[in-house]
Amino acid sequence: MSGLAGLIHWDRRPPDPSSMDLMMNVIQHRGPDGSTWEAKEGVGLGFARLALQKSELSYHQPVWLPDDSCGIVADARLFNRDDLLKRLGEVAWFQGEPGDEAILLALYERWGIDFLDQVDGDFAFAIWDRKRACLFAASDPFGVKPFFYRWEPDRFIFASEPKQILLLPDVSVEADDLLVGEYLFNKFEEPARTFFKHIGRLTPAHYLLATSQGVVQTRWWNPGPDREIHYSNPQEYFDQFRHLFVSAVAKRLQTDYPVGAHLSGGFDSSSIVAMAADLYQRGVNGQLPNHLPRFETISAIYGDLPCDESEYITAVTKQVPFRSHTFTPASDTLLEGLAEELWRIDSPLGNIQRGFYDGCLKILADIQARTLLDGEGGDELTFESYVLRDLAQRRRFLRLIQETRLVSKTSWSSFAWLLYDALLTIVPDSARQLYRKLRKPVSWQPPPWANPEFVDFFFQAPESSVTPAPRYNSYTQELVYQNFTDPMFHWVMAGIEIRASYHGYEARHPYCDRPLVEFVLGIPFEQRLSGGQWRLLQRRSLAGQLPDKILTRATKARFDDFIQKVLTDNKSSLEQIFFSSEPWRSQAYISQKEAQLLYQEFYTQEDTSPFFTGKPLWRILFLELWLRQFSCYNRKNTASLMFQQACSEYKL
Repeated sequence: MSGLAGLIHWDRRPPDPSSMDLMMNVIQHRGPDGSTWEAKEGVGLGFARLALQKSELSYHQPVWLPDDSCGIVADARLFNRDDLLKRLGEVAWFQGEPGDEAILLALYERWGIDFLDQVDGDFAFAIWDRKRACLFAASDPFGVKPFFYRWEPDRFIFASEPKQILLLPDVSVEADDLLVGEYLFNKFEEPARTFFKHIGRLTPAHYLLATSQGVVQTRWWNPGPDREIHYSNPQEYFDQFRHLFVSAVAKRLQTDYPVGAHLSGGFDSSSIVAMAADLYQRGVNGQLPNHLPRFETISAIYGDLPCDESEYITAVTKQVPFRSHTFTPASDTLLEGLAEELWRIDSPLGNIQRGFYDGCLKILADIQARTLLDGEGGDELTFESYVLRDLAQRRRFLRLIQETRLVSKTSWSSFAWLLYDALLTIVPDSARQLYRKLRKPVSWQPPPWANPEFVDFFFQAPESSVTPAPRYNSYTQELVYQNFTDPMFHWVMAGIEIRASYHGYEARHPYCDRPLVEFVLGIPFEQRLSGGQWRLLQRRSLAGQLPDKILTRATKARFDDFIQKVLTDNKSSLEQIFFSSEPWRSQAYISQKEAQLLYQEFYTQEDTSPFFTGKPLWRILFLELWLRQFSCYNRKNTASLMFQQACSEYKL
């Protein structure tokens, strides 16, 4: 969670020092171990460091080739650096042990932009190539490290956070109406856009080339269906999954500081903690690593609420050799600091369960951890929700009925709905078209709180030009690809990263591991048939490490009751927002009057899920509060002071 900044003038005039200073000052929270910037021939490159290993403190960024023809800044954690160094061989300009950024620059010097497929890691970096008058930047496959930019005819600006660009004196601050619509209507499709006009995002798994003529993004990580894996023995799939998963956890323990791990009691987090315990006891392939950091678990407990998972958490903590911490998330602090948080993350993507994060952060600070492992990506990778569609597609109807009946016992969906969803995939297009002609037309109706003019604008906008996903041999495999390329997933990852940056730690996600994901993408769907219980890969691969209570767990926890408590405990505070006498900032998108009616309707409802009925309510809340923070971007001269105060608040 280090930070980047760059300012390039195409005519090579020197970058304004005050602009570079401002871009670096506003990310002081990303650089507890120091920050600096340098300018050479019209290019300014800056870096703010969070060191996870003591050796990193001796590295300096930016790094330049000896003739200054190329320079790099990189927020990078390379997991296969030893392999990359072997491929590079001798590099004359290396001085001692190179940092990851120097390795990336050497790879570019040797192979140009074609080296990316060799790299395994979490990274965002930018390389200025003076001879080609081009900036080359790339992002890891899953968006763990963010990269934002603004192209102009006379310059190119890049940063780790949009506000670094927006706070520059000559940059206007305007919301991107299309992204606001995607957010409000839960229809994310534009991966390279942000919530601000003229601020772009480097799409995960892509690289970009920026010149005076414009910016082009190209996908570099694109595992296709030709990589399907076939073993003679089905057990080999589970053995290989376990091997790669152990490796994914081990890679993310490369730090000299304590490590925290979120342990919810679900499959994903429990698997990570169990694999970490295995590493600490047996190592990888029988080899204990030279150094392993102090490892501690952090769990939320919810008392008498149905979402409490204490029994599962206890089952794991009793079995592993780690110190465990628990906390009860506050339910009455939703609005405390919420507006400021939305400004920090540069988006309206708030979280209704803020109390969970606050409790977790306090423990992380107490144990002085700089790394937090979590289960993000676990659902996307291991949930076999499309195997029923694959059975229908292959006309294996008896097995389909058997699997559907079993699955319905551990699913939130009914047998009828699951079967209908599967069979719908084999209905011919001609029959669907005929059905549409014969049935009574039912057009989509926009929610009453949406401004009609905005609705017309949004739904008349041109269709997204995003390249469709490759066609895999099964829906099950294709779903994994779609999950990890979904723009909403990338926004979730970006939110996790920037929140972590304000609290002095780096979030790491073992399930977002390139070799592991590529392996699962290659597993034929027949090997994912679960016999009625989801998560076959985890159940079979980790049977020797996970407690029986986790292995036999049938369903995930639902947090409806806690969300209801949050909304109830904050009712009076929410009322002050919805019925405020100050200008309604989201009027262009949302009718305040209709939002008030929605608020009143929600608090008089009975026996409905607050997660679904409350979602529009808190989306509106987050958007309104985010828009109210736009004035902060106009405080050009005080931005540095504001961020120093924010960092001081979190003891960075």
